[in-house]
Amino acid sequence: MLTAPSLAEKRNNDGPCRGCASERARARHSRDNRIALRAPAGNMLDATVSTVGWLRRRVCALRAYTFSGSNISRSRSPMNFWNQMSNPDTHSQRPRILAVVTFFPVPADQGDPLRVLALLLALQAVTDLHVVAVKRRDTTSEHEQELRDKLSDSRVYVCELDRPDVLSTRSGRLIRGAFRGVPAWVYSNSSRDASRRIKEVGGNCETIVLIGEAAALHIPAVRGQKIIWDKANVISASISENRHRLTSRFERLKATVTAGPAKRFERRALEAVSSVWVTSAEDAERLRRTFGREADAVIPSSVEVPKTPQVASTEGSSEIYWMSSFKYPPNWDGLVRLLRALEKIDPQGEVRLRVAGYGATEAQRAHLVSERRVDYIGFVDDIADSASGVLAAVVPLWAGAGVKLKTLTLLALGLPIFATSAAMEGLPEDLAICVEDEPEEMARALLRAVRNGINDNSDAASNRLSTMAEHFSISSFNSNVYRAMQFGDLS
Repeated sequence: MLTAPSLAEKRNNDGPCRGCASERARARHSRDNRIALRAPAGNMLDATVSTVGWLRRRVCALRAYTFSGSNISRSRSPMNFWNQMSNPDTHSQRPRILAVVTFFPVPADQGDPLRVLALLLALQAVTDLHVVAVKRRDTTSEHEQELRDKLSDSRVYVCELDRPDVLSTRSGRLIRGAFRGVPAWVYSNSSRDASRRIKEVGGNCETIVLIGEAAALHIPAVRGQKIIWDKANVISASISENRHRLTSRFERLKATVTAGPAKRFERRALEAVSSVWVTSAEDAERLRRTFGREADAVIPSSVEVPKTPQVASTEGSSEIYWMSSFKYPPNWDGLVRLLRALEKIDPQGEVRLRVAGYGATEAQRAHLVSERRVDYIGFVDDIADSASGVLAAVVPLWAGAGVKLKTLTLLALGLPIFATSAAMEGLPEDLAICVEDEPEEMARALLRAVRNGINDNSDAASNRLSTMAEHFSISSFNSNVYRAMQFGDLS
C-alpha cells in the first residue's frame, strides 16, 4: 500500500525537480510541495494529493535518467545526452560518470590494470569522473595515493575486499558460483563496501562504466542509469575455445566447471547493460555468436608508443625474450609448451629464453631455474633494459581472447616478435615476423632465427612503430573511447 512520504522527506524534496524543464512544471511541483507540507495527519484527501505529487516528482526524476541507449529506455533519440555537453573543458558542465573498477590499477604490473588505468585517464579528461576502485589483497597506502595522484581531477573511493571466510576459499567460490551462476574467480574480487559506495554515489551520476568482467557483479547496486560494460574478454566463449588446449588437468577441470556459470553470469549482465565494449573484432564476433548481442564499440587496448625503437634486435644473440604475468594460466601453459617443443627440436640448447614476469609461484620459479636454456630474471621495473641484447621476443600463447597487452608492450619496444594467432588477435599479423600455431613449428622458427639471423633493420622497426602509433597508442585509444561515448574526437 502506498503511503504519503514523511514530513522530513517532503521538505528534502521541496523545490524544482531535476526532471522538470519548464517553468509551468516547476510551479506545479512547488504547489505539490506546499500541499504536502500543509497536509494534516489523518486527512485522507490531502494525504492522497500529497502522495500523487510525490509520485509525480519521482516520475520526473526518472525521466532525467532516461536517455538514448539507457537500460530504462532503449529508444535511439537523436538528442543524445552526450551531445548536450556544451564544453568538455568546463568541469561543471561535464557529464558525471561513475567508473567501477574491481582490479586496482596500481601497480600497472600486468595487462588488466594497464587497460583500466588508460580508460580512467581517458574518462577523466572529458567528464566529471567518480571512481569506485576495489583493492587487491596486496594494495598498499602508497598504491592508493599513487592512483589518487594519477586521477587528481577525479573523486576516487577506495573500497575494501570482502574479508576472507569459508565461502572465499577456492572450493567455497566454486560451490557458490555453481549455485548462483557466477564464475568462481569473480568472487575473489567481491566487495560489499564497493556495492554500498555505488549506491551512495551512483544516484548522482548519469552513466556507470563497469571496467572488466568482475565489475558486473555490482550491477544490482545500480539504479536506473545507463550502464556501459567494458569487457576485456567474452569469458564463456573463450573458455569453450581454449579449454582443450590447456596442458594442466587441473586447469582443464576448472575451465569445465567454470563454463556454465560464466555463460549465465555474462547473459544476465548483458541483459542489464546498455552498451558493451570489446577489444577486438574477433571478440565482437564471439559476443554475437554466443549471446546474439552486437558490440557497441571495439576499443583495442593501448600502450605508450615511442617515436623510435627502445630496443634493437641484436644480431648474433641466441636469446629470445619472454615477458608476461605468471598469474594468468595460459601464459604459463604457453611457456611450458614452448620449452617442451624446444627440447625436442633443439636438443643442443642453441635457443635460449630470457624470462621476465610477475607473480611466479615457488614451483614455477623452481621449474624455470632447473631449465638449462632459461635465464629467469623475474619481475622487472624497466622492460626495455631487461630486454637489451636479445635477438627477438616471443609470445607463445595458445589461449585467451582480445588484444593482448603483452604483445603490444613487446611491439612498442621495437623488437621483432614471434607469436601465435591468439597472441596477435586484433592486430595486423604482419606486425610479427613469424606467426605459428604449432609449438614445434614455433620452436623450428626460433632455431632458424638463431642460426641464420633475422635481418630486422631500423626501417622495419620504425614501420612497426608507425602502425602501432596509428592504431594502438594512447591517443588512438582515447579517440575510440570518445567516439564510443559520442563525444567526438577530442584527443
